[in-house]
Amino acid sequence: MGVVYSPEQVAEGSIPAADGSDQIAGAALLMNYVRSFPLTSRHAALLIPGSTATGQATRRSDVDFLLVDDSDGLPQHRRDRQQHFIRDTLEHVGERYGVQLEGQRYTRREMAHAGHGMYDAFWLAHALDIQRKYPDWSHRQPLEGLHPYAIGFEPPRSAERVTLAAAISLRYMANKTDLFGEAGELNPNGRRDLLRYQRALEAPKAYARKMLAVSALEGCEVADPDVTSRENMQLLMEGVFERIGSAKLRGYNDRLVALDAEYDEVLDEAATSGDVTAYSRWLSEHYLPACGLALQLGNGYLEHINDVVWTHPDINFWHYGVDVHAGYDEDYALHHSSSGPLEHDGSVPATLEPMSAPILVNMHPEDIDTLIRLSQDGRAN
Repeated sequence: MGVVYSPEQVAEGSIPAADGSDQIAGAALLMNYVRSFPLTSRHAALLIPGSTATGQATRRSDVDFLLVDDSDGLPQHRRDRQQHFIRDTLEHVGERYGVQLEGQRYTRREMAHAGHGMYDAFWLAHALDIQRKYPDWSHRQPLEGLHPYAIGFEPPRSAERVTLAAAISLRYMANKTDLFGEAGELNPNGRRDLLRYQRALEAPKAYARKMLAVSALEGCEVADPDVTSRENMQLLMEGVFERIGSAKLRGYNDRLVALDAEYDEVLDEAATSGDVTAYSRWLSEHYLPACGLALQLGNGYLEHINDVVWTHPDINFWHYGVDVHAGYDEDYALHHSSSGPLEHDGSVPATLEPMSAPILVNMHPEDIDTLIRLSQDGRAN
């Protein structure tokens, strides 16, 4: 959504261009590599949703990706080789273009279980739209067989579907409030702190989807929002604020939106001038206030969600065996980036298979060389 960069990254110029071109180039390279390496080409599905696919990326945009692993039937050493290749590719793309890659990785079986992840009906509708309209950003249909309302809101609205949708909103808000409640002093060199800062500044938009989902649970008519548009999400949230009737929550939300816009200005000025003195000071001064506002906003929303969930006639977590606390672990994500270490059993991978020349002809020779190197590195590991 809205990456927060360290002063060192800004000073060194190792941040993306303002027009979002680096995100597009990085995502295209990632897609080319996955399509070209035999194990991922045949045993993985990849989708690039979000602002990169829609052409709305800015300097602060991350590159979202959804990777679905089809390698269950492969021997362990081949699965290890695939994972090494994915890890090294993500690291290479991130370093080459200075972009942050934020991804979700599932097996086909997990994707078929609608309540497994933290995706909600609105995000799923957006991702399916990308898969349908932008074939260049999709490889092997990772969302095949899923419906945008698989977890929810379109008749027939079974009690089980409603329960799953409620669990997603409830556990998401609980995870976020735990995250912001643990904020300490800012360490600008610490990835953990910068990611928490990012989560705080993007909280209004991130929270909005979950609150719109709760609105649907309450019986309100909610059209599919453009989840990549901050302005559109905030406009839709006006109705939520009116229904909740909390001027305090609106105030927390508006102050975070203003801080996020102010950060854009401070970042652009530092990136243009190369002087990060004022930029560093701004980060230090606004870190705890931003986390505090995100915490208060999340707590207010969580209180409302609890009221809805525990009084809704169709929601029964125990009856349907839904673990309210299961799902995405934000704290784990802060320690384990998409390019972080992957477990493997140390077995020796098979010989590198030949790559498909027709796929590679559209790639720059340097990219082909890197692809071969990454493939060989995976074999060596």
